Amino acid sequence: MQSSISILLQLTFFASTAIGLVLLFTLYKFRDRNPRGYCQVGVLIVCFSLIILEQWLIWLVPESWSYINRTTTWIPLLFGPCFWLFAVSLDEPHKVTGKSVALHYLPGFVCLLYFLPYLLLSGDEKNALHIHQVPLETYLLVFVKVVSMMTYLHLTYRRVKRLNSTLHDSLTRWLMLLLRFFITIIVLIIVMFFVEALFVSAIWIPADVIAALCLGGTIYFSAFTAISAWSGFARTLPLLEQGKEEGKEQGKEQNKPSNALLDSDDTAVVYQDICDKMKTEQHYLQANLKSDALADLLDLQVHYLSFVVNAQFKDNVQNWLNSFRVEQLKTELANNPDTAVLDLALGCGFNSKATFNRAFKRFTDMTPSEYKNNLVNNIK
Repeated sequence: MQSSISILLQLTFFASTAIGLVLLFTLYKFRDRNPRGYCQVGVLIVCFSLIILEQWLIWLVPESWSYINRTTTWIPLLFGPCFWLFAVSLDEPHKVTGKSVALHYLPGFVCLLYFLPYLLLSGDEKNALHIHQVPLETYLLVFVKVVSMMTYLHLTYRRVKRLNSTLHDSLTRWLMLLLRFFITIIVLIIVMFFVEALFVSAIWIPADVIAALCLGGTIYFSAFTAISAWSGFARTLPLLEQGKEEGKEQGKEQNKPSNALLDSDDTAVVYQDICDKMKTEQHYLQANLKSDALADLLDLQVHYLSFVVNAQFKDNVQNWLNSFRVEQLKTELANNPDTAVLDLALGCGFNSKATFNRAFKRFTDMTPSEYKNNLVNNIK
């Protein structure tokens, strides 16, 4: 029986490590979707992969326990911050800065520094220090880790729930379910640790191993959800205030790879939607309309607007905007042949004669005067 369990655990350890590597590669591939949020998910995967590898090594070579004991004891203090920072990145990415990340990670790194002298000891030195009675600091650390995770997970759940009540998308809905499941798993693991402490022989598989696999599976599924459900979330996400770093990038139209933000089907749907809005709401009639303001009117983040327009229109947002103005002007010229062309152009949203002439020539291969003369001749 125990040999079968051992083989099953070996396969589980191997599969968990492989899945972690695949998810990390996928997150890196799609990092442009949510660079700051996906970075936090990546840190979560690395943390759990390290814990799983530690337990795998101890299971394979029990003698290695003295050498790697407490190597990952500080890592659970990063779980809560990673979940929280990912949730923040969904609607306020500009708040996930280097300073905020460092602040949330600080308790984990303080714990690492505290245990660093012990971790640098040799295996024999650690064995000499080992005592059968669990030291008080271990109980205190477990208490701190549990309180930290529960607090962060509760705050994260409330934030995701608020988002879901507004967006009603699959990503935030799945995250709510996963967070509830994660909290339940933590409670069960705490109970299991107490059972193991009181009745060592009652559990065939060490509680550390079960905890690593259960929590690792939850994290991996969370990462898969963050990747697979992103497009639906992106299509419903309203424009939010951009940070200074994003503000510097506004106006710079970038041609993203087709897999950077949305797949081809979603891109086409979003593009058709914003084209319909432009035709019905006629935002292009506003002179000096910038990409960020237009994105706000269309309920999109500015980088999504830029990506969709580049992918479908094969040009930047300003030229796309001018194409609507040119079409509107062609209609105005037909309906108002006696009105000065420049007056009509200014009424269609162009802010200068030079800009108007360039845009009209670009989309009709004729100057405004040539187009008007052809129009008059056709009428005659």
